[in-house]
Amino acid sequence: MPQIVLEGIQNVRDLGGLPLAEGRQVKTGCLLRTGKLSDMTERDRKELRDRYRVTEIVDLRTRMECGQHPDQELAGAVYRWNPIFPEQAMGITREEAAAQDPLERKLIFLRSLNGRGKENLQKYYPMMVQDPYCIGQLKAFFALLRGHGEGAFLWHCTMGKDRTGVTAALLLHALGASRETILADYLATNEALREMHEEQRRVIEAYTGDAELAEQAVIVDSVDESFLQAALTVLEREYGGIDRFLAEKLGVGEQERRLLKERYTCQRGEKQAG
Repeated sequence: MPQIVLEGIQNVRDLGGLPLAEGRQVKTGCLLRTGKLSDMTERDRKELRDRYRVTEIVDLRTRMECGQHPDQELAGAVYRWNPIFPEQAMGITREEAAAQDPLERKLIFLRSLNGRGKENLQKYYPMMVQDPYCIGQLKAFFALLRGHGEGAFLWHCTMGKDRTGVTAALLLHALGASRETILADYLATNEALREMHEEQRRVIEAYTGDAELAEQAVIVDSVDESFLQAALTVLEREYGGIDRFLAEKLGVGEQERRLLKERYTCQRGEKQAG
C-alpha cells in the first residue's frame, strides 16, 4: 500500500487506485486519510495545497485532543470538526488530563490498561458502530462526503488509525471494495508508523525500564485485524451486515452510494484530469 511521505504528518495515504467492484477504482487525489495536522510543515502545506488541492479537512478528534494539538490552517481548505466520540467516551482520567508532559500523559494511560491494551481496543471499536452518538457522527461524516465539491477531501483523527480506519473501511465498502482491499488499507497503518513505534518503544523502555509497558505502547498505537473485526462482527450480528448499517443508520442507501461512486471512483485505467 503506497504511502505519501510528509515531514510533519503521519500515516498519510491517498486511497486512489484501490480496486473496486465492476472494474472500477478509487479516483486518485480525491480521498486522503492522515494523522493529525498540528505538526504540518511548510513543505507539507505546499504538497497538500498544490499537488493534492485539498479543499476540505474533517477532524474526527474530541475537543480535548484538538485543544492539545490543534490543526494548522491550510489555505483554500475549509475545516470541519466532526468528532466520532463524545468526550466522556475516551475514558481520560483527571490525572491524565492534568499531565502537562506528553510522555507522562502517555504513561498514565498505559498503566491504566494493566497490560490489556489489545483487549481495550477490541472493545473500543464496536462502540463506534453501537453508540448512538458515534452513529450520528458517522452519519454526519458521510453527509460531508456527499456534499464535498472540487478538490481533495482529507480526514483524520490523532494517528489516522482507529477512527480514520473505521470510517475508511465503511467508505471503501460503500464504494465497492472487497474485504481484502479494505483490510489491506487498514493494516497499512502499521508499516506507515513502524519507525514511530520503534522510537516510542526505545524511549519508554529507557525512561521507565519497563519493557512490557513499552510493548503496550506499540500495541495501542498499532492496528490489528481483530480490532476491525470486532466492529464488523457487531455489524453482522446487530444489523445483518455493513450494507444495512449504511442504509438504515447512516443514510447511505443505493442512491447515496451511486452519488459517492460517481464522485470518488472511475473505471480502472481511466485517465484522470490533472
